[in-house]
Amino acid sequence: MPRSALAIKFVILCFYFALGIVLCDCRPAVDKNQADTPDENETPSTGMEYPNPLPIENPGRGEKPAERKSTANLNVKVENDYTADLNCEDLCSCVGDYYNFLALTGKNVKPVSEEELAVQSLKIIANIKSNHRDRITLIDGAIPRWLLAEIIVKELNLGFLLKDFAARPLTVKIIREEPRPDFMMRELLFQDPYVGSFKGLLLLPNSPGPFPVVIALPGHSSNAEDFCDKYHGHEFPEHGFAILILDYRVMCGGNSENEVTRLLLHQGFSLMTMRIYEYLLAMKYLQFANLHDGYGIGLIGHSGGSVVGNLLYWINDDIDAYVSDCTGVYFGSTDAVTYNDETVPNLYRYFPLINDLTSGPTPVLMEPYGYEKKMNNVFTFFEKNLKKENLNRALQSMGSGPLILENGKK
Repeated sequence: MPRSALAIKFVILCFYFALGIVLCDCRPAVDKNQADTPDENETPSTGMEYPNPLPIENPGRGEKPAERKSTANLNVKVENDYTADLNCEDLCSCVGDYYNFLALTGKNVKPVSEEELAVQSLKIIANIKSNHRDRITLIDGAIPRWLLAEIIVKELNLGFLLKDFAARPLTVKIIREEPRPDFMMRELLFQDPYVGSFKGLLLLPNSPGPFPVVIALPGHSSNAEDFCDKYHGHEFPEHGFAILILDYRVMCGGNSENEVTRLLLHQGFSLMTMRIYEYLLAMKYLQFANLHDGYGIGLIGHSGGSVVGNLLYWINDDIDAYVSDCTGVYFGSTDAVTYNDETVPNLYRYFPLINDLTSGPTPVLMEPYGYEKKMNNVFTFFEKNLKKENLNRALQSMGSGPLILENGKK
């Protein structure tokens, strides 16, 4: 076999080894249920200085559903267009819109050289091999939630995308409707000035609304239809929930994911930035459509989708209940050459804090990877935390301490 072919195979094998080791560190979150609630006025010693909280445009916790922000200022256009579709056939290699994103970011680019990325990556790789104890000190002490949210937003370079977020135009096209025995299925095409077009699958119960709504984030090499079939997505409408399942692009490993990840990292972004922003667009649509109308909105992730969700838990106050089956370290490379989409080098040292989902007020359910024990716990959890009568009570009690369940037990 030619040497060039062997070299290509070696790189591919290294990449998938990295996926297996780093992609989803499926350990339960550190148990800190007995920890004191952090003092919101106390600034921890993290070795970095951060300004006052960024203006994240979300309603704050402690508000009743009826008191949340009006949706009148959301610039969203919804239309039927059964001729429209995604501008690429293969989600795994759908990279064009991300190249266009970099052309639009201008002054928000924060260049990182190849040498800088390699040096930082090799230090992290050494730290991971030493069980996170060698060259980089991890931040694992309690810090205020607002500060961790700021750190995440800053390191994702997400701040400029949050500015004027409500006023930025979003078009959502219904490109397919299909009645099923137990639900109505709508395929949606989201169109945004920054990240272009991506799709989602909305399943609605066959009954008059409103409904509690759940957003689902699939994992690698999976799409919305896979989540429907393999991870019980089609069962949500049967239990009275609407569910919006996102189709993430360039989430299959391989050359395309590595290429786009590296390109974004060199400009101070990451694919995690794109994943977070696309979720926020889906949330913007749901708030505009008001399918829930007083019910709660939940979030569920699987594998890499949970790694995205664990970041969202800290920065998006619109989540009323969250279900996760995975944690990550926010770094995905074993050779400083090939990277997966979860790589945000400056967030690596904060992964213990990010994965500690006991520290915030939002109810959380940690489930076994892949939801092996079916979905009874999940539906019971969402029923408890998203229905109107329970949501009012939960929101009024926010701030009294963490709410976290593991396998259905508090």
